[in-house]
Amino acid sequence: MALLPYRQRLMLLKEILIDGGNLFKMLRESEEQLQEQLITGDHRALVEAEENRTLLRSKISVLEEKRKSLVPEDTGMHRYIKTMVAKSSQVEMIASLDEVLEELKRIKVIHEVNRSLLEERLRFSKEIRESLFASKITYDERGQLTRNQLRPSQNLDRNC
Repeated sequence: MALLPYRQRLMLLKEILIDGGNLFKMLRESEEQLQEQLITGDHRALVEAEENRTLLRSKISVLEEKRKSLVPEDTGMHRYIKTMVAKSSQVEMIASLDEVLEELKRIKVIHEVNRSLLEERLRFSKEIRESLFASKITYDERGQLTRNQLRPSQNLDRNC
């Protein structure tokens, strides 16, 4: 692939930074909505919103491929801007890059909270299911499988 002229590379890099900032902001907002849906247990909204998050991730992936074509693999964006971009454009581009990095930090924090909420939701669902359909499968002294039926109301009272 032939290298683009400096001006084209600069415009494309600016576009990538601006689009990246917008996409990451939208992804952060989507993750915040996911958090609310996990808290409220709105399963339909979870499923419906997943398509939007998937679309955002694919757009970010395309943007990342464009960035990789412009910035050498062993050079970070910040360093590339400092060394390869004219001083007059550096301030604006570094500000855009900082916005992208800040959004990424926010997304990471929200993502970790969402992971914890999802794990807790799954644990709770499993406990409820086990309480409602209570039977305990164990092995006796001879290695035979035995099933002990528990009364659901007794189990529910104990767990609640």
